[in-house]
Amino acid sequence: MEKMVYIVTHAKDDMERAAIPFKLAGGAIAMDVEPAVYLQAEGVRLATKGYLTDSNEKEKEIKNLMNTYLSAGYKFYLCSPCLKDRNIKDEDLIEGAIPVGAAKLTEDALKAKNILSY
Repeated sequence: MEKMVYIVTHAKDDMERAAIPFKLAGGAIAMDVEPAVYLQAEGVRLATKGYLTDSNEKEKEIKNLMNTYLSAGYKFYLCSPCLKDRNIKDEDLIEGAIPVGAAKLTEDALKAKNILSY
C-alpha cells in the first residue's frame, strides 16, 4: 500500500490551513493510500482535549474530519518538542494522539510517496 505523510502546522491561527491535511488524508483513505498525519508547531493544539469546540463551522469541520480519520483506525503523531514548548502534557491529549520524536517522522517520510505540509 502506498503511503502519504501530511504535516499540520496550524490550528486556530489559520483554520483553513489546519483543515486541508485532514481533508487530504480522508481522500487518501478513500483511495486505499495509507495516510500518516503529523501535528507540529501550533498544530499540536488540535489534539488537546477541549481545544476544538462546536462554536463555529470551521472548528466543527476539523473536529469531524479528525474523528473520521481516527475512526478509520489511524493515529495522529505529535511533535514531542512542540508539545513541551507549549506545556502540553500527555494527559491533555485526545485519544489517538501519540507524541513522537524526529525518528518516527523520518521513518514515515522515507516510506512515503510524498509529504505535504500546511
